[in-house]
Amino acid sequence: MYPLYEDITKRIAEKPLWWDQNGVPRYEPFNPKMCDIYADYGALSLIRCQGCGQDFAVGVAWSIVTMSASAHNKTDQPCEDGSLISMGVRWDKDGKNGKPISFPSKQDLGEFGYGDAPWHTMNGRRCAGTTMTTEDVACLEFWKRVDDHEVENFMEWIRLPE
Repeated sequence: MYPLYEDITKRIAEKPLWWDQNGVPRYEPFNPKMCDIYADYGALSLIRCQGCGQDFAVGVAWSIVTMSASAHNKTDQPCEDGSLISMGVRWDKDGKNGKPISFPSKQDLGEFGYGDAPWHTMNGRRCAGTTMTTEDVACLEFWKRVDDHEVENFMEWIRLPE
């Protein structure tokens, strides 16, 4: 569950364009640089609140070192199913059967899921869906940071096909 951030949303009349991985409302167009300074991958995804069905554009970032989603797991922390994500591999709870994590496609967010919905209202009241895991709808944008020291645009972000 994310903080409410009413100190921001009450002062700005327009709705946020997207929400970052900490549930913070963002009012500038998505740019993966705004997600996480250490990230190597970034995605702008569409998620749906389980409580009211409202859709949200959200940003999620990953670091290649841990390939652990900033929004969900810290380095070498277990996932809900007991598996562990470390160095780009999801290991089962016994530390065996490692499989590479899955990157998003248009209809499947892979390991780039978001978690609880950002704080919002339904019929003038706070929606209970802010305490529930969201449904993945689509990957809107997928980005990668250039990590080749030999190229001119080293450390810049490039958009990849979704």
